[in-house]
Amino acid sequence: MDLRGLAHRYRFVVFTAITLGLAALAFGSGMDPLMIPFVLVLLPVIGAVVTALVGGRGELGRLVRRMGRWRMSPWLYVAAIGLGVMANLFIVVLAVVTGTPARDAFSDMSAAALVIPLVVLLPALFEEFGWRGFGIPALNRMPLLAASLLVGIPFTLIHLPLHMPGHLYADLPMWPTILATMSIAVLTGWAFAAGRGSSLLAGLLHAAANGAVPLTWGIDVVRVWELRGVVYAVLAVAVVILARQLMASPLAEADPAEPDLVLTPTPAH
Repeated sequence: MDLRGLAHRYRFVVFTAITLGLAALAFGSGMDPLMIPFVLVLLPVIGAVVTALVGGRGELGRLVRRMGRWRMSPWLYVAAIGLGVMANLFIVVLAVVTGTPARDAFSDMSAAALVIPLVVLLPALFEEFGWRGFGIPALNRMPLLAASLLVGIPFTLIHLPLHMPGHLYADLPMWPTILATMSIAVLTGWAFAAGRGSSLLAGLLHAAANGAVPLTWGIDVVRVWELRGVVYAVLAVAVVILARQLMASPLAEADPAEPDLVLTPTPAH
């Protein structure tokens, strides 16, 4: 088998190696820690595009079309964006229930909060172009839940060095990061499949989750971080239960000439 054939056959491994390798270079380069998060959102895009180019077989065209796949039920948009907003509202409610004074909830909301959803939109779309737009189709013979969790491993690993001294998460506990990112991988995996291969829908869910963070600004940041892990895990479990048929089914390319991803029903036993 030639290099192109190997790159296509093992495209998830190649994609993961490129993305994590570039992340290691970024963290080891001495770059300003404040710039690192902006660099990280580009790495899965680079990994996906390079792997698609090397592997060929029309993969790059399919990858681009997944970002432009927007024709779907409006309720899917409501559900995807609503999940991200609802997660942050649940964090506020749980914080108040567990001891945060109710007067502190939403106390630090300001006009700047209106800008945040716009700021996080493009980074979230970039990330999902790679992670879900390339990662899940590369594992298209696996049940969706298994593929989502497998993509979630490098998705989580790339965030963990942000806990190093001087970086964005330096003063925050690590376990909520692992729990939240793995759970978000499941939620965005659901959105990608529910949109019949739409990394756009996955990106909107991701953007809503980040864009609604100002709702929690009035609460202690460590408490928010811990509750974030718990809330996203609960939401992921709920989605797996409610969409169990979808999550248990593998995604497969219908035809090399037809880019739409279709569900392959799990055989009855």
